Order: sequence, then C-alpha cells, then structure tokens
Amino acid sequence: MIARILLILLSFLCLLKTQAQVLKLNTDNLTFPTLNEKQTDSLSFTLTNPTSYPATVEIIQPFRIFGSQPFWTKENQITIEGNSS
Repeated sequence: MIARILLILLSFLCLLKTQAQVLKLNTDNLTFPTLNEKQTDSLSFTLTNPTSYPATVEIIQPFRIFGSQPFWTKENQITIEGNSS
C-alpha cells in the first residue's frame, strides 16, 4: 500500500516538472528551388520559442545520398531563450 502511494506521488511530481517545448516556425513550408547535383542552395528560417522557458534543440544530421548530405546545419545543438527567436 505504501509503495502504491509513493508511486502515485512520484508520478504526480514528474508531471509537475515536465513541460513540452513548443517552437513556432515563421513559415508554413520550407521550399527549396530545383537544382542539379552540382549546385548548392541554402534556406533560412526562424524558430520562435513562445514560452518563458529556454528550449534546447538537438539537431540530427540526416541521411547521406551518393556520398553527400542533402540537408545539414553547422550547429549540433541550439538553445532558444524564452520569448525569443
């Protein structure tokens, strides 16, 4: 019985400390132009953190095609402070 009460209390405390991170993108679509295999292009966009808490974004480098990465970023991780971009 005591173990059940402690489990419920621990679950409740975890819910109080957990917060989802909601980031907003400044556009509905990220559209790249048509290019051939030797051309490069870049695309800029803005992520906004509307909460009052900092949000940490871990950037996963995607797959490789024919020895090169079609999408990549210079950063591996960024932190967006609360109410900023």
